[in-house]
This record gives sequence, C-alpha cells and structure tokens, in this order.
Amino acid sequence: MAYLNDLILDNGLAYLTANAERLAILSSAPSSYADAVTKTIAYKDAPTVAPPADRTPNGRQVTVSAIADGVVDPGGGSASGEVWALLDVTGTALLAWGDLGNDQLLVLGNTFTLTSFPIGIPDAA
Repeated sequence: MAYLNDLILDNGLAYLTANAERLAILSSAPSSYADAVTKTIAYKDAPTVAPPADRTPNGRQVTVSAIADGVVDPGGGSASGEVWALLDVTGTALLAWGDLGNDQLLVLGNTFTLTSFPIGIPDAA
C-alpha cells in the first residue's frame, strides 16, 4: 500500500489556494491556459479558495467559495455542460478545471452565481 503524508497533498492544494486569481466558466474543457482564456464565457476575479482540509472519505481538499457576482463576457452563452476553471493569470497557468454541475443561461449584463464546491486529492491507496 502506498502512502503520502498530508503535507505532500497540502502543498499542491496550498499552491492552488495562493495562485487561483480567476475562476472562469468555459464553453468546453480546456487543454491549456491559452485555450481556457479563449473559451471563457464568464468569470470571477479573486475567487476565495479555502486552505487545505480533510476530505471525505480520505485525502485533502480545498473549497472554492460560492460566487454571487460573476461577470458574463460579451456573447455569454448557455452554461449547460460547460466547465469551471481556476487560472493563475499572472503565471498564465491553468491550475484546475472540472464539470460545472449546474445549468444557467449567461446573458451579457447579468451576473452569474455558483455554489461552493470542493477540489480534492484522495490519499494514496
């Protein structure tokens, strides 16, 4: 059985917490930072990402706080089946992405909302 100390897991998640400068809603899954920028249909700068904590059933996780005032880019779109992405704008890095999980119509001039969600790393098995 393999083992990783929580410090190993936490360092990767702490990097995410410290460097996630933008949460973007994308039209489809990105392959790179540049691709994520191109596919952005809405965003929230300076999202709140909590420090690492225990994950159920095992491992460690961070939680991205709920968003109530996201900005919809010109053109907007339907956020049905799209993805979220966390971006390090300064370092031009795609840090993480995942399925959006809730559908909403994104219309220019409106804001978007998003419930909080975890990003986790399971323990080594």
